[in-house]
Amino acid sequence: MRSKTKHKTPAGALDNAAIRRLALRYVERYATSSTKLRHYLERKLAESRRNADADLENSPDISAVVQECVDAGYINDQSFADMRSRALVRKGFGPRRIEQELKMQRLGEAATQDARDEARENAWVAARNFARRKRIGPFASKIADPDLQRKQFQAFLRAG
Repeated sequence: MRSKTKHKTPAGALDNAAIRRLALRYVERYATSSTKLRHYLERKLAESRRNADADLENSPDISAVVQECVDAGYINDQSFADMRSRALVRKGFGPRRIEQELKMQRLGEAATQDARDEARENAWVAARNFARRKRIGPFASKIADPDLQRKQFQAFLRAG
């Protein structure tokens, strides 16, 4: 029977090899952007420094590890932005909400421009998907009273 123990990082300070292993493990498990990977590695490095007496002079080069992942094609901010945008359109979120999500992901302007344009083009598709998912409007089983219609309209506005 397999052990259910989780793989944990070593208790000591992280070196370049350990940071690289963490990065590869992260991009293998999650679709991510270069900024999210950088923040993840910085957090892990800070945690390792708190747990061990690490000297700051031999700090691993996180930027080089992130750039290595980008160069190898493991991370592509443009495709990540497109993927997030399409997923949110399928969920029924509009252009405004998608733009907010892409800003929260800390993607660059160049990476998000195409995704935002595509979201604007698919605004009606997103609205239809939202109505279908929430069973409102033409997808409702019965006609809603005015108070419920107001709440449904507010939900549309919040969805962007």
